[in-house]
Amino acid sequence: MNDQMSSAGISTTATDDFLEQLRAHQQRSHAPDRKELSAWKAELERAALSAEALGKTFMSKAAESREKIRAIDVLLGKDRDPMPDGSPAVTSSPASSQTARLVREFNPDAPPDLRHTSVLTARFAGQTATGWNKLVHVAHEEAMSRLGSLDALRAVTKSNFIAGRASSEEAKKGYRYVPEIGISIQNVDAGHAWSNTLRLARQLHVEVGVDFEWMQKSEAAFPGEKGQLGWKPA
Repeated sequence: MNDQMSSAGISTTATDDFLEQLRAHQQRSHAPDRKELSAWKAELERAALSAEALGKTFMSKAAESREKIRAIDVLLGKDRDPMPDGSPAVTSSPASSQTARLVREFNPDAPPDLRHTSVLTARFAGQTATGWNKLVHVAHEEAMSRLGSLDALRAVTKSNFIAGRASSEEAKKGYRYVPEIGISIQNVDAGHAWSNTLRLARQLHVEVGVDFEWMQKSEAAFPGEKGQLGWKPA
């Protein structure tokens, strides 16, 4: 189209200018004939339809991105609607079933089956941890810093621990050394790690929280889904 218009001396400027140029050329002997004008019109219609289709594509892409943003907000914990104690709250956006897994909140005193879960983030009194037993370690470090003695620590914890490094036999039983406080704590499963940590949080009156995810296994309580457990002093 541009070549045709250039040959007739018509520039591709704004619509008003375009019309003025067409009117001017119609007054000359070499003005475009009806066939040329019809051809230009057809090409302009195709260009308009193409632009409209492209606009719809961009709008669709923008809407899809917005849905993904809302799904990420769900994972970040925005706009939660907690359910009554004992029943998990499910957070989602209109499109979250397609773009994000559900995030379930559970009663800290009635947690689900935590087997086959991995910790995403864990917090105890402002400190972070990267796993269930790492959370237990962090909780004991905080307890020791507040209580000041092994006897006081032993009085409030349900975890098994020994002073100093574990012997080879003790290491076989899962005891892991925590150098920050000079004791070895016995590893436990995720369910006991949570209950032991929750007990310490209540004894110390500090906040605890864990974001976790079930593995994609048929034995998992909610395969592939995410959950949250938390408690803070009133």
